[in-house]
Amino acid sequence: MAPSGETSARDAARLAGGSGIVFAAGLVDRGTRLLVTWLLSGGLGGALYGVYAAAVTVVSLVSAFAPLGLDTGVVYFGARYKQAGDHGRRKGLVILGLFLAMVSGSAVALVVGQGDRWLPGLWGRLGLEPLDPALLEVLPTIAPVIALWTPLLFFVGSLRAVKDMRRSAMALQLAVPGCLLLGITVALVGGWGLAGALVAFVVAHGVGLVVAIWGARRHYAALLRDRAVKAVIEPGRVLAYSIPQSLTAGVFRLNQWMDVLMLTALATMSDVGHYRVAASLAVIGAMPVNAIASMFNPMISELVQSGERARLDALLKNVTRWLVILTAPFYLVLLGVPELILGLFADEYLTHSLGPLLILVLGQAVSVSCAPTMRLIPMSGHAMLNLANGVVAAALNIGLNLWLIPRYGSLGAAMATATTLAAWSLWRLGEVWFLLRCFPFSRRTLGLLGLAAAGAAGLRLFDLDLWARLPLTLGLLATFAAAVWAFGRTDDDAVVIDKISAKLRRLRR
Repeated sequence: MAPSGETSARDAARLAGGSGIVFAAGLVDRGTRLLVTWLLSGGLGGALYGVYAAAVTVVSLVSAFAPLGLDTGVVYFGARYKQAGDHGRRKGLVILGLFLAMVSGSAVALVVGQGDRWLPGLWGRLGLEPLDPALLEVLPTIAPVIALWTPLLFFVGSLRAVKDMRRSAMALQLAVPGCLLLGITVALVGGWGLAGALVAFVVAHGVGLVVAIWGARRHYAALLRDRAVKAVIEPGRVLAYSIPQSLTAGVFRLNQWMDVLMLTALATMSDVGHYRVAASLAVIGAMPVNAIASMFNPMISELVQSGERARLDALLKNVTRWLVILTAPFYLVLLGVPELILGLFADEYLTHSLGPLLILVLGQAVSVSCAPTMRLIPMSGHAMLNLANGVVAAALNIGLNLWLIPRYGSLGAAMATATTLAAWSLWRLGEVWFLLRCFPFSRRTLGLLGLAAAGAAGLRLFDLDLWARLPLTLGLLATFAAAVWAFGRTDDDAVVIDKISAKLRRLRR
């Protein structure tokens, strides 16, 4: 039975309202990090920026595993214990999680910091080309960030467990990138180069940790000080849930960073630097995904639990349509006039990053269009299927990179990543239809996607120079906007716009 129009609009408005804070913070986060990329890529040059990107990739990947999934576990168990009024278990969860996050983070940081001693031997046994000595030299400098990043993730999770999205966003999406931008600027102006940039990266996460602790005090300080509440610590129960989540998150992060890792192993640091600029631009279109997922995830769980598949399908179609409307113009600009964007960077990036950027945009566009559907698999209880999907995607990604990078360099990495993203996204559409009978694309959405795809193909298939493509791109954007206005809207959108407008009016008071 299809949901009523009022129910569908109410679900859409609830999701849009809850995602607003995360989306706004995400815009600031992504914009700030893009400024960091611009500053470092020009200030350090392709080769040194490649070393920075490779080092950040290593610690980012390791930091997905280091919390042992407790950043997710504290959300899952913390919300349940709070709802049930189980203060003893809630107190024990915080104590256990904080202790393990600190110990795990420090231990992993120590191991990575000694990477210049053990990584060359491991690399040699795997039959790979020797790592760039410059990367090995900087690992001791950046490794301490893991000891800060791990408890930061735990504290952010503890804030999300009590639905304090504002303070979690302040710590992770505002404080960290803001301090990183300031630190990078100081490092470059002061002439401290790569070493200064890495120190700024570490310090920024330290500041984020302080902000997260400050936010968590509001919710947990009284509980931890209350001697009348005896802490109930259950490491077996918590870790039995959190460690599989850690593996899933790690595999997902591995797929995100596989291209940079494989380029680090199989190509030069200059290739890594040029590719990283292209990847940083291509991924901007995914900003709305994380914002919507923050509210969409619990709503999926609620609707699956109550057996309301029709409501879930209607909400999925709304969310997918919103993402297409929000992201298609950005991807059309990147495909139509990428030279204008890359022209903001040094000349070497316009030469070497253009090809990878065009290829990555295609894969990202498919991935973003399917992103809401992919959340239905883990949030409907199919955690092992979600992990299996990630493992298969990682194997595909590794195989393609090993095949294509030696032949095509950074272009090969882009081909491997785009192919993996598209395949990984599309096969999960089939899984969701089989499991839940939900499909993301309404006729409206398919029409908008068809218009955008046809327009983008027309821009790239003909050998036109930039100044010929520029007016055509502007015309395509205007045509897409007119199509959205003419047939891309639904009655649900008016309710959503009214809710967002009311929030903005309250903020102005």
